Amino acid sequence: MVLELTHLTIFLISLIALLCLYLMVSLFFLRKYLLINKERVSEQKDYFPMFYFVAFLFLAIGRLFLAIFDVITEFDSSNYNLENFVLWKIGSAFQLCAWGLFFIVIEKKAMKGRDKYILFLLYALFCIIGLVLNDIVLATNIIVVAFFFSIYIPFAYLYIVTVSDGAVRKRALYAFLGFVIMLIGALLTGETVIDLFGIERILMHPIAYLAKAFGCIFLFFGFK
Repeated sequence: MVLELTHLTIFLISLIALLCLYLMVSLFFLRKYLLINKERVSEQKDYFPMFYFVAFLFLAIGRLFLAIFDVITEFDSSNYNLENFVLWKIGSAFQLCAWGLFFIVIEKKAMKGRDKYILFLLYALFCIIGLVLNDIVLATNIIVVAFFFSIYIPFAYLYIVTVSDGAVRKRALYAFLGFVIMLIGALLTGETVIDLFGIERILMHPIAYLAKAFGCIFLFFGFK
C-alpha cells in the first residue's frame, strides 16, 4: 500500500508539473499575441501566437482528462468500459485538436496551402472516426493511425532546417526536436511499449511526462 501511494504521488507531482508548464507556455503566447497585435490596426495581424496559445491550453486540458481516466481505471486497460471511455474521448479530443492546430501552422509555413491541406484533412478524418466509435480497441487503433499522419509535422520542420539558415534554421531545429520528443512521450504510454519495457503503467506516465516537458520546452524556443 505504501508503495502504491508512493507511485501515485510521483504520478501526481509529474502531472501537475507538466500541466503548469503547458499553462505557462500557453499564457506566454497569449501575451505575445496581444502585445504584437496591439498597434496593428491596418496591418495584417499575426495569428500564429494565438494558435500556439490555444494548442498548449488544449494539451493541458486534454492531459487532465486523460489523467482522470487513468486514475479511475487504476492504470489497467482491463478496467476500460464505455462509461469511463467518455473521459478518454474528451481528453483525446482536446489533445488531437492541439496537434491539429500545430498541423495547420506548419502547413501554412512549409506548404503555404499548396497541398490543399490533404494530410491535415486525412488526420482530421481519422481523428473524428476514432472519437465517435464506441469500440474501445478499434477507436484507439484508429487514433494511432491519425498520429501517423501527424509525423509529417516534425519532418516538415526538418525540411525547413535544411533549406534555411540563421535564426530560422535554429528555431525550426528546436521545433523539430520538440515534436519528436513529444511523439516519443506519447508512444511511451502505449500498451506495446509498456509490455516491452515491463514497467508499471503508473510509473511509465511520469517518464512520458518528463519527455513531454522537454518537448514542450524545445517547442517554446522554436515558436517564441
